[in-house]
Parts: sequence; C-alpha cells; structure tokens
Amino acid sequence: MPMNRTQDMAITYFKLNAWSYKYDEYDNILYIDTDTLVLKPLDELLDSEEFAIMKDPILMNFINKTEKLTALLKEDDLHNHFNNKIECPMINAGLFVLPKKYRTKETHDYIQYLRDRYNPFNFYADQAIITLWWLKNKIPAMLSRNYNFFSLNFNRVEFDLDPIYVIHFIIIKPCDKEFMEWKLLKRYKNELSELFNHYLRLR
Repeated sequence: MPMNRTQDMAITYFKLNAWSYKYDEYDNILYIDTDTLVLKPLDELLDSEEFAIMKDPILMNFINKTEKLTALLKEDDLHNHFNNKIECPMINAGLFVLPKKYRTKETHDYIQYLRDRYNPFNFYADQAIITLWWLKNKIPAMLSRNYNFFSLNFNRVEFDLDPIYVIHFIIIKPCDKEFMEWKLLKRYKNELSELFNHYLRLR
C-alpha cells in the first residue's frame, strides 16, 4: 500500500488517534494490533505512568531522501537522531500504552504536524510518526519484549512461552504452512495454531 497518498492517510495513520485529547475520561490508552494474541492479563500496563513501547529491531528509513528531508529534520531538531544514511532507531507500534499526560491538544497538534510534514517521505506510516514524536521527547523504550513478542523469533531463538504476555504475528501467521514447519516451536505448534484459529473465529 502506498504510504504517501492523501487518500490512504485515514488508514495508515489510524494509531495517531490515540493522542487525541478527546479521550480525557481514560487514564491510560492501551493500543494492541489486530495481528496479536494476548496470553495473559495486561493490568500492569494499564497502571503505567509513562509512555510504554518497545524498540523495533530494524532502523527507520525514508523514501524520497532529498535535501528537503534533511532540511526538515534539522528545522525540527531531529537530525541528531539519524545517521548519515538518514536512518534512526524505530519503535514498534504494535503495542503501546499512552498515559493521559501526553494526550493534550498541544501534543495532538504536534503529532498532526509531523504527519503532514513528513507524509511525502514516510514509509512506515503511523509507526514512523510515533517514532519521530518519541525521539523528540527522548522517551526510553521501556517495554519488555514479552509484551510484544515477535512471532518471527519462534524460528530464530530458543524460547519459553510462559513469560510471554502478547505474541505479535508479524508476516507469518499460524495458519501458514511455513509457521508449522519452524523447528524451534517444538511443543507449542499445535497450541498456538489452536489459539490463533480460536481468535479468528471470535472476530
């Protein structure tokens, strides 16, 4: 899906709605992607007093890397976060907690400002805009990976399912043949497949 077209903005920037000051009745907002599977209660996250999110393992990149993009980053005092290839650390917006103190009109306006300003260069949609806001505010990425455990790790490292709260099924889903062939899944193959299929039936 092209990320830099105006008609796509309502979809690709949906997560930015969480910053709206219109949700003042809630102390915290917990956002979770639809391609996740929650295995344990998340009450602890809802008690967070800080913005909680996890770093993505890949760097954020842009399309249309031009002098104009470099100039915008300098004007917004964001350039120091980027390397000479205009890449920077990126958060993963598949799960995050947003406390009320960040949901002000000023913050919401700034989020919209970043969205409109970097839309022509944006490759990662709302995740990129949240990353820019996160960098500007110098907020630590404090969330444990057990709250946003990437399913691709099932094929890369030995793991224990017990401490994992949320599985994020990135790219490969349990209904895919490739998923069931991952050797490191061991005894969890059938369990995860059954849980995922049950989740699909509930939708």
